[in-house]
Amino acid sequence: KMGINFTTSNKEATHKSDVLFLAVKPHIIPFVLDEIGPDIEDRHLIISCAAGVTISSIEK
Repeated sequence: KMGINFTTSNKEATHKSDVLFLAVKPHIIPFVLDEIGPDIEDRHLIISCAAGVTISSIEK
């Protein structure tokens, strides 16, 4: 109804979404980015709520 989907797979979320919310502890961010990084495209908007994680570190 609202166009919101749920999955436990980071790769599936990346493939099926335009907006990605990175809502994990800061020390987990590198592992998530290693997993989804190859699948990130220009269409993706990435939002992170991880304290102390800079935009430049996510862009790398």
